[in-house]
Parts: sequence; structure tokens; C-alpha cells
Amino acid sequence: MNAPARVPAIGDNKPPLATADQLAKDFAHVEAFVVAQEAKAKAVPPVAEDDDDLALISAAVIDLRKAEKRCDALREETKRPYLDAGNVVQTYFKALEARLTQVKADIEDRGTRYLKKKEAAERARQAEIERRQREEAAKLEREALEAAKASKPDEAKTAMAAATQAQVRADTAASVAAARPAELARTRTVGGTGTLLETFEVSIIDRGKLDYAQLVEFFAEREILEWLRCYATKYKDEIKAGTKSVAGARFTPKTKGSFR
Repeated sequence: MNAPARVPAIGDNKPPLATADQLAKDFAHVEAFVVAQEAKAKAVPPVAEDDDDLALISAAVIDLRKAEKRCDALREETKRPYLDAGNVVQTYFKALEARLTQVKADIEDRGTRYLKKKEAAERARQAEIERRQREEAAKLEREALEAAKASKPDEAKTAMAAATQAQVRADTAASVAAARPAELARTRTVGGTGTLLETFEVSIIDRGKLDYAQLVEFFAEREILEWLRCYATKYKDEIKAGTKSVAGARFTPKTKGSFR
């Protein structure tokens, strides 16, 4: 299926602030430097057989680390103006957005107060209906009992049927009165639909009592992995000794050469 034609927008004709081709042109000397480092690295023996080979490896790793830092420093230096500009743009538009958010919040508060009044009034109305219908049902049940005692079965049957209907109406009113705020306050107008949404403000009162097992389904895997790495760093020796572990996780010992 053909996609709909895109409507031109403001800024479509602006060139990008940076492109890979332009960076390659501006930093051709840096790429040449990287190529030179790669060429030097080829002189390192593929397999270390003695300390002399290790000396070549150490020297190469140190030189490459310096080269990495040089590239990283150039990256930071090059992107800094863009980041600064981005921060200026972010701050400017966020300030405008904050003003609109505040105005919107003030107006929403007015609507919320009205909808809460409407909810309370509807609950009270339904409670009053329930009260009246319960009283009516009780009255009709008494009349049915009196008719039965007076040997008037038809009148007793009619009164009990009416009492049952009154009880049903009372139960319905009670159910409506117990409904969620959204159902009682929902109002459709020409300007839109207003209702009440139930949310929670949350706070931590005792971190030590938090049940993380209940919350873990809401954590991203990358967050859990980062916690496990922190745990492994703190309890490295205990994990190696087998005195500490985390159910559901595996810590695999790993060693790597370090050269300075």
C-alpha cells in the first residue's frame, strides 16, 4: 500500500548540522592517525611466547589506549558546541512548555474541583434514592404481612412484588453510589469530555521493608544487570569463595590482562 505523501514542514530545507561525510573530510588527519596505529599493531606477534613478546604487546596496548583517549577527546571537543546549542534549545522551549503546563494545571484544577462536587452530589443522590427505596420496601413488606394476616393473599402478593422491586431499585442505587469517581463524574460537553482519574502519590517510608520481589517486573533488564555488576564488584571475594550469591543470577569469573 502506498504511503501518504508527506506534507512539507518548516525546516525541511535546512541542511543537517553534521554529516558523516563532512566529519570524514574535516578529520581526515585523525583517520590517517588511526590507520597508522592499526598498521603498527600488525607488528605485534599473534601469539606471545616470551617476555619480549609481552613487552611488545604492553607497548602496543599503551599506545592504542593513548590513541583512544585522543579520539575521545576530539569527539568531546567536536560535539561540545552541538551539546551546548542543544541545551540552549532545550532550555528555551522547555521554559515555554512549562508556562503552558502551569496554565493548563491551573485550569485543570478548576475542572477537577467541579467534577469532585459533581461526583459527591451524585453519590449523595444515589444514597438518598437507596434510603427511600429501602424504606419503601420495608413499608410494603409490612403491608404484605398485614394483608396475609387479614387473609388477603392477592393484596399480600402485590405488596411483596412491589417490595421486591423497591429492593432492586435500592440495590441499583447502592451500586451506582459505590462506582468509581470516573463513572460518576464523567461529563460530555461540546468542548470535550471531563472525568476524574484515580492515581496515587507514592513515597518511601522505610526502604528496608520494601518488597523488591513485587516490583522487579517493572525493572528493565539493563537496570537489573547493572545492580548485579555493582553487587559483584562489592562482594567479589565472597562470590569467589562461594559465601555470597544471588538466586537467579550467575557470576562467572573472568580475568583480563592489564597493561600500564
